[in-house]
Amino acid sequence: MANRRLAGKTSCWLVGGLGCLGVAILGVVLAAVFLKPLAEKMGKIGEEAEKFQPVHTYFVSVTDAISSYRSEHNGEFPKQLADLAPKYLKPEELKPIEIEPGKPIKMVYVQPKPTDPDETVVIRSEPGMSLDINIGFGVEGFSQTHILIFKKDGRRYTRVVQDQPFEQSRGKVKGAVDVKP
Repeated sequence: MANRRLAGKTSCWLVGGLGCLGVAILGVVLAAVFLKPLAEKMGKIGEEAEKFQPVHTYFVSVTDAISSYRSEHNGEFPKQLADLAPKYLKPEELKPIEIEPGKPIKMVYVQPKPTDPDETVVIRSEPGMSLDINIGFGVEGFSQTHILIFKKDGRRYTRVVQDQPFEQSRGKVKGAVDVKP
């Protein structure tokens, strides 16, 4: 027995199914159009950040050497970084690292006094490592400067300074944030 209501008419299931398929195809096309450039931009940002990896390795080597020195010298800090070589670091490991031609990044060391608080900065990278971030799509780009910090109590940080403000829903953002590596 044939259903008279559907005779000569298109089923709502067929229309709905084709509609859903059309929306899915449209979603895939839009994703390909918009997400591919975004993924490429994010990949470029990752590549730019990756060039600073040798500086992070250098920083960790120096701070680990200081920790080793302190453990063998009753908690005392070295007078200068050169005191770490050759026992704790190779002399060449104390040289600044040149990520970009003519822009060496070095570790600036200040021997803390025994009375200095634990928050005292003992080592910082100088100059900071600049990273330009621009994802496009109407979002204003910005720059960040990353400064590696080692404090008297042995904590390591990356201080991230927002150099150029960018728009967010809460307004302009500018400032610094400490991030543990």
